[in-house]
Amino acid sequence: MRIMRYFVITAFLAVMICSCTNTNKAQRLVNKFMKDNMADTVRLTNVTFSKLDSTTRVNDSTLKAMLAETNRILLYKKNITFNQKATYPLMFISVTYNTQNDSTVRQQTFYIDKELQGIVAMKNY
Repeated sequence: MRIMRYFVITAFLAVMICSCTNTNKAQRLVNKFMKDNMADTVRLTNVTFSKLDSTTRVNDSTLKAMLAETNRILLYKKNITFNQKATYPLMFISVTYNTQNDSTVRQQTFYIDKELQGIVAMKNY
């Protein structure tokens, strides 16, 4: 009984540590992407992230539609290059923020390949 309890607690802690590590890696990817691809005049404040999760609801046609919409987001540069390798199921994380000169709360969801190597698309809200 004691061994089983020890095993369950150890397994739970291992899952929590891996989850936190992946979330941190996804946050770093998104921060770098935003820094590299936002217009040079944009300064962010009050940046918060959701938890990292996976989705099976996004497919190639959904990705294509999201990529087409990306050029309409005024805070970002045009013709952004995304990671071309979409490995399913995709992971996603949302970010909310304000810009320095505007109090409007903005939100984007970033879709990341399952190995957390690169952002394959983003959705603006």
